[in-house]
Amino acid sequence: MPESAEKLTVLHREFVLSRDDESRRNCQDMDRKHARQIRRLAQKGVATVGDLIVALPDLPASSQDLGIWLIFVLKIPRAASALRKLLLNPRVRVQVAWTLDFMRPRPNTDRILLKHGRRELDSAQPDRSWLDAAVQGLANSESAEAADMLVTIYERTDLPGRLRGDAADKLGCVSLVHDRRRRLYRRCRDGAMRGIFEDDIEVQFWSMYLLMILAKRNGRETHFIDRDLAPALPRLKQIAAEDHRLAPGYWWPMSAEAEDAISCIEHGCQLQPDAADRWIHNTERGEPASRGT
Repeated sequence: MPESAEKLTVLHREFVLSRDDESRRNCQDMDRKHARQIRRLAQKGVATVGDLIVALPDLPASSQDLGIWLIFVLKIPRAASALRKLLLNPRVRVQVAWTLDFMRPRPNTDRILLKHGRRELDSAQPDRSWLDAAVQGLANSESAEAADMLVTIYERTDLPGRLRGDAADKLGCVSLVHDRRRRLYRRCRDGAMRGIFEDDIEVQFWSMYLLMILAKRNGRETHFIDRDLAPALPRLKQIAAEDHRLAPGYWWPMSAEAEDAISCIEHGCQLQPDAADRWIHNTERGEPASRGT
């Protein structure tokens, strides 16, 4: 059967069954909800992959959201063209960019997001939804142009802390940042050195994370300090000793993230267990952090 003729109900059922038992138990309510929505779509004539691709731009908001989610979880790469058209819709722009980021091949996606991202960075009043879309949609690109876009957003102190922190998070997944011969590495290092002194908690947190990534030496423990990143240690040690606010997302305290960054700079690898495991069962986690603006 051609991919375009495959039934959405069947594909969703196969997706649910592909999960392990624990995941199916945890997602039962969501899976039932999605199954009902998919059946209602079918009753309106959107029953197959091909139907969904054609109808996606004109679906009502809730059905459109479901369609984008289905394209992501069912891995429907031929829907990429329809998704790229939806980048013009501010309501779903970021969700669409995030979905496109996981599709291959991706050249047209990069071209579109870089074009709009550069335009907004040059604007006196940048459209933050386009910049957010660029961050989400370029995260797995691995192109030098995409990395430059991410680090430029991270460096811009006039942009919201949440957006800048998210860009730093994505930079941590870019392999090019580890090449210390590159200007990209120096920009990430210098931005993170500044970021740990900023007031915005999201910029602080993700700057510590980025320093940790830059300092890792392939997971191997060493017995010498990374001299290039050592200037960050006094500030990181201050955060480790004094800042017990919950990090953005309410994961673990800022102090725990600082401890991991210190370990990477001093020894080349994170503490074991890492911050997530050290704090997962801890009930004395301080006050939730306010999100940056």
